[in-house]
Amino acid sequence: MHGEARQKIEEDAQSGKENQPQQDVPRHVQQELTNRGIEIGADGNVTWADGALAHPRNWKMPRKLYDTGVLTTFITISAMTGNVGTATARSAQEGLRISPVVANIAFASMFFFGQAAGGLLFPPYTESFGRKRTNVLAAVAYVVSCIVVGAPQSLPAIIIGRFFNGFLSALPTVVGSGALEDMWSIRPRVWAIDTWIKGSIIGIAVGPAFATYVSTSLGWPWVYHISAILLAGNSFLFLWTKESRPSVVLKREIVLVERTTGFRGLQQDKADHVPDLSTFARTMLCRPVRFFFTEPIICTVSIMSAVIFSSVYLQTEGLTVTYQVFGFSEREASLVYLTWIIGLILTIPLRLFDWHVLSARIRQRKAITPEDKITGFFVAAPVLCAALWWFAWTVPPYAPTISPFVSLAALILVGACLNEFDGILQGYLTDSYAMYAASANAPLAVIRGILSGAFPIFARQMFTNLGSNISTSILAIIATVFVGIAIWFWFYAAKIRESSSWAVSVNGKDDGEEERKNIPKPLQLA
Repeated sequence: MHGEARQKIEEDAQSGKENQPQQDVPRHVQQELTNRGIEIGADGNVTWADGALAHPRNWKMPRKLYDTGVLTTFITISAMTGNVGTATARSAQEGLRISPVVANIAFASMFFFGQAAGGLLFPPYTESFGRKRTNVLAAVAYVVSCIVVGAPQSLPAIIIGRFFNGFLSALPTVVGSGALEDMWSIRPRVWAIDTWIKGSIIGIAVGPAFATYVSTSLGWPWVYHISAILLAGNSFLFLWTKESRPSVVLKREIVLVERTTGFRGLQQDKADHVPDLSTFARTMLCRPVRFFFTEPIICTVSIMSAVIFSSVYLQTEGLTVTYQVFGFSEREASLVYLTWIIGLILTIPLRLFDWHVLSARIRQRKAITPEDKITGFFVAAPVLCAALWWFAWTVPPYAPTISPFVSLAALILVGACLNEFDGILQGYLTDSYAMYAASANAPLAVIRGILSGAFPIFARQMFTNLGSNISTSILAIIATVFVGIAIWFWFYAAKIRESSSWAVSVNGKDDGEEERKNIPKPLQLA
């Protein structure tokens, strides 16, 4: 890793105490450090030893699977709760005596504006102070905010509740990638990130049908009551997860050593140091903004992935208009989004290919780079372009006689491509920025939140006034431009990443090195 810029920033963030020279460490303290799987590095700072059992990468497989499962469940429920906004807005607007635009702003847009705000705060916070406690408190607060939306049927309460729904959803949506990077090395992370993203897309696809059927059967408040019940169950599961941020776990281990030995001269590397709140506010909180404006890869990936994924929420309103023209009822039209789930199956061969490539590099003892895992993006870019053009001209009004199943087939491909754009590109940022993965993904979440909040405001008018053909063609044109960006990525992404002061560099220690070492068998799988 090129560390000059990062070292300068982190050194400026530390107090005079942290810049004091390391004291000589007594032998009994060194022995206690060794017993705990930590050691004194060449720079005099305490660091993890190879194969340390307390390091999240070396947890036992059942522990990793449990924590990953809880995170995936959280993002699935959160994504579903996020995508119920337009359906509940249609059901609630008459009773609340508000216009469709105001209803969409209150129920849909406020969620995503809140998510954009949370996407700036939570990543650097959890990177500095840890994941578990934040996840538990946020999950409980998420339950309360859902109850607020559904309980009083008051417009101000709905706006506030939906904003905090979105604000708290930033944890599973953005920070989840960093938590997975904490636990999984680069090869098994292929499946961890993919499962997590698939959970998100399943939640998005189920959201409209869930909201429509519950609203028309029990009333729209029950959409949020049921969401609160599901989130409460997930909050309970979080109690049995473990803290996964390595720097926070290391700090706790150091504290235990100091209590056991009475020695107070141990210190962490400045880049891994857990700061106080003042230092956090002055430095770390600005990290996602700094990344967006100084890291070309983060800027490009954030804009591209955010535009594609936020277009989902444009289609959430637009597809209902499109398929009602086919004669679908509101309930039937809400089911078309389930085609995206079918599309997820099509991405499994791509993950198997990624696994094959990484396994081959490990056998050949070659460095693994983040670019080794983005084949799915290169496949998805032209396929998404073709699928959107296909859909655009197989629906009314310009194609009134074509069966709706022809356009539904195109939506299956769209679902597969959503998985690749979101999963592969978030995974790429996670692999490229390693310990700063959450902050690297934060700009993407912020842009996606802003666009996702804006699109529902005018989606119905756009599809009604321009028609489904022209409206979807606009999305297809954007996807066509992204094919060109994918070609640019093919040739230049690695060079740009290598020039970064924050991204990992294969000229140093790469993320696959630990899998090539002769480590104990229980640790090889993780």
